[in-house]
Amino acid sequence: MIEGLHQVSKKKKIPGKILKEAKTWLSLAEKALNYRKDLLTPESINGFSSAIEQLDEVLENPERRTVSPDEITKAQNSVIEQLRQHGGNYYHTRNWTDNMEMFLVAIIVIIGIRTFFFQPFKIPTNSMYPTYNGMTYEFFETAADEPSTPERIFRKVTLFTKHYSTEAPVDGEVLIPIATDGHRYNVAGGRLVKGRKWGILPAKFAQYTLYVDESPVTIQVPDQFNFQSLVKDVFGDTAHQRIAYLKGVGAVLRTGRVVKKGEKVLSFDILTGDQLFVDRITYHFRAPRVGDPFVFSTDNIPGMEADQRGKYYVKRLAGEGGDVLQIKEPVLYRNDQPAEENDAFICNANQEGEYEGYTDEDSRMKYLYEGTPYKVPEDCYFALGDNSDQSLDSRFWGPVPKTEVVGRAILIYYPFTHRWGNAK
Repeated sequence: MIEGLHQVSKKKKIPGKILKEAKTWLSLAEKALNYRKDLLTPESINGFSSAIEQLDEVLENPERRTVSPDEITKAQNSVIEQLRQHGGNYYHTRNWTDNMEMFLVAIIVIIGIRTFFFQPFKIPTNSMYPTYNGMTYEFFETAADEPSTPERIFRKVTLFTKHYSTEAPVDGEVLIPIATDGHRYNVAGGRLVKGRKWGILPAKFAQYTLYVDESPVTIQVPDQFNFQSLVKDVFGDTAHQRIAYLKGVGAVLRTGRVVKKGEKVLSFDILTGDQLFVDRITYHFRAPRVGDPFVFSTDNIPGMEADQRGKYYVKRLAGEGGDVLQIKEPVLYRNDQPAEENDAFICNANQEGEYEGYTDEDSRMKYLYEGTPYKVPEDCYFALGDNSDQSLDSRFWGPVPKTEVVGRAILIYYPFTHRWGNAK
């Protein structure tokens, strides 16, 4: 007897980790059985209950030193097997139907939030600059100016930049095909091509052809990127006495930039446009207000060109039904008073900083052209871009029906620049 007692005392105490894990499975199994009894057959309930009782008995043994870890593991595995067969969502591994159900529920929730509450929206152009940025660029004059690899990674994460460049096939001067009146020019070309965004999603790009001496080089950029602005910033805005004619091409701008074979003709980063959250709730409880940055659909605007339909625009709400609007450069007038409902109106009127003022001299304008007053129809809003000189807005295609309003821009969530935060 003394020898037997000695042998019992030599048995090791069960490690606390094993006991804790077994108790966790026991608690989970009891919960699963209680919640799923009405869905299980009597045979399944009996098997489930038996496994639970067995594990409970092992764990509640007052002489725990006489129970080996293998006995606990065996009882625990029986419970796990019952959970696998009958535990449904309580078991820690789900079958593919459970995962599909969760996936579909998540999609429905996301669609619901996007449709009724908050919708993400990306600014594609600079019509609202400097309040919001569309795609902008940073030009690199020499290879030494280009960001290093760590800098590119940092810029990619914080600003979502993408690098574009093209190399010279021969030595020579960079020539740009243009259309010109002899003093100013526009870059010719910009052929629309189809491609892939992120290598997966279909997207549209604009392909431009430049020349080094007489050899063509092409560069492809997003179709909404303002390549004209980049070229004019880099090579100047005027063409006086710099025009030449290239056989088979026509008028070209002599840039004065001479490159050697293999050198960069152009090297620049495109920075993503501001990405906003659009509040789709507020306008269900109150009407949009003059000065709001509002988002609307272009589908049913009568004066909108066909290629502009099917998109969402964000502009400044400049006038509502019954308002009389007029532009006296650089000031926007609403009902014979300078518009002051938003800082952008005031900054444009005073041409503060990068706000250049409202313009009314584009011959394509159908409304507000050269100071002509315009009364906004009832059930409509008049939309203007803060960057008036580079904005296609209600001056060109008319008022926005109230039925097309989507919501109000409330937050710039990306990229991480000084504009991050509340949308103005």
